[in-house]
Order: sequence, then structure tokens, then C-alpha cells
Amino acid sequence: MESGADGGLSEAQLRWILKVRRDRARVFGASLFSDPAWDILLELLAARLAGRDVELADLAYIAPSSTLARWVAALEERGLVRCKGPMRPDRMQVALTSESAALMTSFLSGAPDGAR
Repeated sequence: MESGADGGLSEAQLRWILKVRRDRARVFGASLFSDPAWDILLELLAARLAGRDVELADLAYIAPSSTLARWVAALEERGLVRCKGPMRPDRMQVALTSESAALMTSFLSGAPDGAR
């Protein structure tokens, strides 16, 4: 897989990771590998790399709306994501914070913390 222009992670790499995770759930069952927080972070990083905005409703494939809202709130509380706009799933935008994007990129690139 090709890296991004800065030698980091590319959107295509993130899309592949997300596809493998969905395929894994399809083959082995979603309940065995339930990890909504990680899927949310991966999806938001892919969107950031592509320069796309994400609304909460765009993440509906990850979990039921109430579960998704709880996880997004928990991630926001930890400073990993930020939410803006009206508190409606079809309108509220969700994005990684700059700090969490750097952590995700470093982690997924295999670089030790602070090595980039």
C-alpha cells in the first residue's frame, strides 16, 4: 500500500483497515469483535486524510445510534474527537482533534511516540 504524501498513512490504507474490520465482522460475527470506539477513530482519520467532513449519521454502520452517540460522547470527553453543529445525528459533525490524529497516525504507522 502506498503511503501518504508526507510518508505517513494514506486514506487508502485506512480504507483497507476498515474493510478488513467489516469483513472480519461479517465472517466471524460482529459480537465477537465489537469495538465501536476504534472504528469511529479509524473512520474519522480516513475522513481527515481525505479532507471530508463527517456527520454522526455517516458512522451509523458502526453501531446503533444510541451506542454510537455514547461512544462519540466518551471520545469527546477524553479529548479525542470534537463535535460541532446541532445535536442531531443527520447534522452534527464529528472530527478527530489534532492531537488524536497525530496519535492515530503515529500508532498506525508503527512509529514510536514522538518519533515523527
